Amino acid sequence: IVAQLRGQLTSGTANSTTKAQIQAEVQAAEKGGTKNVDAHEAYLQGRFFINRHSEKDTDQARIAFERAVQLDPHFALAWAGLAKAHIWYCNYSTAGGQKGFNTHLAAAHDAVQKSLSIEPDLADALTAKAVIQTNFDYDWKGANETVSKALAIAPEDPPLLIWAASLASSRGQLNEALEFCRHSVAVDPVNAQARAFLASNLSNMGRPEEARAEFARVIELNPSAPNSYAAMGGCYLLENKFEEAIASAQKDAADWAR
Repeated sequence: IVAQLRGQLTSGTANSTTKAQIQAEVQAAEKGGTKNVDAHEAYLQGRFFINRHSEKDTDQARIAFERAVQLDPHFALAWAGLAKAHIWYCNYSTAGGQKGFNTHLAAAHDAVQKSLSIEPDLADALTAKAVIQTNFDYDWKGANETVSKALAIAPEDPPLLIWAASLASSRGQLNEALEFCRHSVAVDPVNAQARAFLASNLSNMGRPEEARAEFARVIELNPSAPNSYAAMGGCYLLENKFEEAIASAQKDAADWAR
């Protein structure tokens, strides 16, 4: 397709440099992918559901990613997606308790390793690895190295920007975290998790009114997103509005958040 359309893509002036750039972009787009159409379709479904940012949607995402890797065990992007689904449960799920947490974390580790064994420089897999390092291993130095490597590969990737913000926040770099959050929302304005992280960072910085406005947008995108109503309640607490805090928190979809 590129060979046939190259003239149109370059206004008929395809010199050797332009050809090389086009080829590089095509190769980057194919990285970690699959030639199995059904596997690719399942992967896209997984991407849609996991971006919805709720337990029910993550269940659907996990099922879709599992189908993708069953259809093509060498589909690195799908393995990375499956890792992110298991990580979501570790970060947000109430069900399963400690046993469920351990199971999902082990599955996430396994999926990350499989993805990186296929494509060692895959930004999606590096993102999942960085989340594990940040949230569960507390290896913030290692996470910083992983995030830096991934950002060099995919500087506009919303999930990567989200977790770069999380790492920065963990290290007390709140202004840097806020910039990563704003960037992720600018790239993908309807990503509920991106807006949730932006709201949380605003709250952490003592800006509850701005945070509440963002949490309201998260709820508008998906009322089932965990820790949206409850975190909005936390913003009310910062303003000493206790009745409003209670009313908001009671609406949250996640037991632990309520």
